[in-house]
Amino acid sequence: MSGSELTKHESSGAMAGWAATEEPAGGAGGGIASLPAGIARRKEIERIRDTDIDRYFEEKLDRELEGYIRDDLATANPDSVNPVDLLDWQDSRNQLLETTEGRALVDEWQSMAGFKTHLERVQTQARGIVNAVSEDRRAMRVFMQRFDDSMTEAARYAVYAEIADGPPSFVNPVDEDGLKKFGANQVGRELIDEWGPWAAEKVAAAWFRANRLLARMDDADALDFLDWFDDLKPNEAKTIIKSFVGD
Repeated sequence: MSGSELTKHESSGAMAGWAATEEPAGGAGGGIASLPAGIARRKEIERIRDTDIDRYFEEKLDRELEGYIRDDLATANPDSVNPVDLLDWQDSRNQLLETTEGRALVDEWQSMAGFKTHLERVQTQARGIVNAVSEDRRAMRVFMQRFDDSMTEAARYAVYAEIADGPPSFVNPVDEDGLKKFGANQVGRELIDEWGPWAAEKVAAAWFRANRLLARMDDADALDFLDWFDDLKPNEAKTIIKSFVGD
């Protein structure tokens, strides 16, 4: 979990171009104008940094240059870069505003407690889930990439919206039949054992949030989400469920 709108784990096309293309030799056509877009943009930022430091920081070019440098490091040694390095809230908002679904999410969050407040809640919980899944950075990246690849943009945003809403303040505990149903597989049995006397309330909260999340999706997106969840490793599924019920 933790898509490209939340973290810096995916490279932009410009950054990928920088990593894959050598700078052309000098001579005719060898100026900045003839360079690939990623290289030309980086050189322009470096020129501004060296000649107009006020503009460099005012236009937040330092963050843009940091992205190029981070991508260089990721290309040379992927494990050297923290997969859950969070995007600045303004950068995240700008990415979301590029699509209809993203704009709808921005408007929804802005109309409530404010976009930044909701985003930071989602980023914090998503980072906690990824960190709990594995300490190995490569495994973290695989987990995050599988989340991005398995669902549509609309489905990912439904997950973000559900995280932002948080757990219910009250649920009616499930009965014994509910506990048996939840405990029909390894993950459910282990969680019930871990929750002990609170199991009935925790199971009810988990089902409440699952139903509310699926209600945000159309049928196709709901099936994609369930397929993704069913393919999770037991420790991954447990981590997500526990995070969603407030453990």
